[in-house]
Amino acid sequence: MAATPTPYEQTSVSVARSQEQISKLLRAFGCSGVQFDQDFETGQCILRFGIRKEQQLQVVRLEVQPLPPVKLLRGKGWRVSAEQRERQVWRGLHHYLEGNLKAAEFGLVRFEDIFLAHFELDPGNGDNRTLSQALRPALEAGIPLIDAISRKQLPAGPTS
Repeated sequence: MAATPTPYEQTSVSVARSQEQISKLLRAFGCSGVQFDQDFETGQCILRFGIRKEQQLQVVRLEVQPLPPVKLLRGKGWRVSAEQRERQVWRGLHHYLEGNLKAAEFGLVRFEDIFLAHFELDPGNGDNRTLSQALRPALEAGIPLIDAISRKQLPAGPTS
């Protein structure tokens, strides 16, 4: 019995084409720039984009770890290769952004509410952690978020 494919697992759209479409979406929404990156050690795919909100540049960082490749049940080779997993990530990001940016444009939900967890804290000063990355240690330590924020107990973290 064949395994049910995960979303976008069978996409034939190239990474370059998905990234081109992501750039087009972000430009149309009013973003000021976009950066595509990949960590060669972990395989993580990283998308950063900036948008001006109330005279301040806000940088959004989305990091996605591709699913592992899948070997064939019999014989040599891959049912789903590492390259296919990378195509899957960028296609999924395109659809994620398309739906969320349309929702923001329509007024269903604010841009800030969609991407708040992914805002970089202070990219101008080298702190590229997202709000989510900064808050996660406090959550794991059992510190109520309101206390961590009001007392500035956010642990310093490594910058990416």
